[in-house]
Amino acid sequence: ELREKEERYRSLFDHSTDAILLTKPDGSVLDANSAACKMFGRTLEEIKRVGRAGLVDAADPGLRAALNKRERTGGGMAEIIMLRANGEKFPAEVTSAIFVDAGGQRKTSMIIRDITDRKRAEEALRESEERFRGMMEQSPLSIQVISPQGDVIDVNKAFEKLWGVKREDLRVYNIL
Repeated sequence: ELREKEERYRSLFDHSTDAILLTKPDGSVLDANSAACKMFGRTLEEIKRVGRAGLVDAADPGLRAALNKRERTGGGMAEIIMLRANGEKFPAEVTSAIFVDAGGQRKTSMIIRDITDRKRAEEALRESEERFRGMMEQSPLSIQVISPQGDVIDVNKAFEKLWGVKREDLRVYNIL
């Protein structure tokens, strides 16, 4: 039974696409999976040697808040800026929990997901929305945005001027 449990643990640990660290609350690293080594560009020995201080951007204001929350509640999730071996910073979603092992020692588990692509997509969407809003508001043409069901979603200033209505009035009548 113990062997089966160890095999299940090792399967999850070794085959996860997310970085997994087994640490102490003080920031020292006891173990890391291969995904962590790949993510940070470090060997297991290097990760153990540098600990939290070499993996996390100490200037990130979210770090202290995340550590305090974990200490108060026993766990949590936060977005934190991490560091690769080459000094490159990257955003990560970190889920961490404190537990007591069989020997009575406090330890922490950390699952780290690189969210660089997600952050880039969010920024591209924000920029696209800003461009659309700018074009719509600055257009001399009367524009109304209509849903596939025929509901008016938005109108621009040229529409308001042409039709003599205010966007706010259209919302009052549930047209927007």
